[in-house]
Amino acid sequence: MRRTLPLLAALALAGAAIGCGDDDEGRRPQPPAPTRAEYVAAVNRICAEGHGSFVDVSLAINEVNDRDVARMQAIANDRVADPLQHEINQIIRLRPPVGDEDRVDSIISEMQLVADQIRSNARLLRTATPGLLRRSRNEVTGMNELAGAYGLTDCLFPAQPG
Repeated sequence: MRRTLPLLAALALAGAAIGCGDDDEGRRPQPPAPTRAEYVAAVNRICAEGHGSFVDVSLAINEVNDRDVARMQAIANDRVADPLQHEINQIIRLRPPVGDEDRVDSIISEMQLVADQIRSNARLLRTATPGLLRRSRNEVTGMNELAGAYGLTDCLFPAQPG
């Protein structure tokens, strides 16, 4: 018993010593949050790169026979919904400016609504019918209002040829 007690005390001290130290040891310090101008510039770059595939997509979809829903959906997914989702995923990875987190979350949510709507119904992109782009108030309008007011001019939808 006399030998066990000092051994237990030594083990307890060793365990306490192992547990001491900085919890962040080995982790990189988080960079400071970007300014709004830095964030807007980064997001606009992402959108400018991705929105290129949106141009003239309605024309491509209008050329498809109305009954060829699978082909129409493939065009909408390949040229709009998937690139938009890629943009959203990249934007989510960016750290928003301090104090703008809720506003940025709202913009991202609106962008996601648009991607989901297009992914579920390519006919919404047709210009010949009252689709998503023709309605006076819709997901695109909400996204454009929020993004535009924040300065995300390259994220407005639909993209217009330069």
